[in-house]
Amino acid sequence: MWRGPRMEVDLIRAGLRGYVGFLRHYSAQHETARRLEALQESARDLMIVGMHGGGTLRSVCHGDLWKLNMMFRYPADEPAGAPDGVMLLDWQHCHVGNFLVDLFSVLVNNTDAAFRRRHTADVLRFFHDELALALREAGLQPSDVGLSHEQLVADYQASKKAALMRVIFDVVLPLAADDATSGADPGAPPEQLVDRLVEAMAVKTTDQQLERLLLELADEMSEQGVI
Repeated sequence: MWRGPRMEVDLIRAGLRGYVGFLRHYSAQHETARRLEALQESARDLMIVGMHGGGTLRSVCHGDLWKLNMMFRYPADEPAGAPDGVMLLDWQHCHVGNFLVDLFSVLVNNTDAAFRRRHTADVLRFFHDELALALREAGLQPSDVGLSHEQLVADYQASKKAALMRVIFDVVLPLAADDATSGADPGAPPEQLVDRLVEAMAVKTTDQQLERLLLELADEMSEQGVI
């Protein structure tokens, strides 16, 4: 179980710190930056409760599910078409807990805000139907475990704040001005690498796509009352 060791908690706080600094460059985002900054001290509790205690159902979770940890397989006879399989990589954050954090991570890291506004409801409906089918095939009725479409949607909404903490770390890490671990002492303890990452978190990026993603995410989460 993820218990929030110093390295992970500090990295999550580093992500928040980097995101807050980034948003402060935009006058329209100052209030959002202030609200995010207020989450610094509660980040550990949000992660533990949201990742492990949130949701009606508990399952094996990946814990770091984003596009760089996904490898897609394409049909040999139609390599330019849709993938017919996916392999998940990097399971070092695997745990039993709230799988909706993984779902949120996939959506935020692989789609834009416009897509999410149009299609999140459809994704949740599809996800519920597939999960219900898997339960029936295992000899269980969805009602036996408290799974309804309405409950899944409510659980997803309630999981967003914890999921956002995790996603912020994923998307803000590329803002590092350089490789924070380069130049570290050989065999440096995790604490030293964490401190270097915190110091290296840049607060401005020239990458227009990443800039747009970060600003859209802030607007979207503010509109939904997550922050």
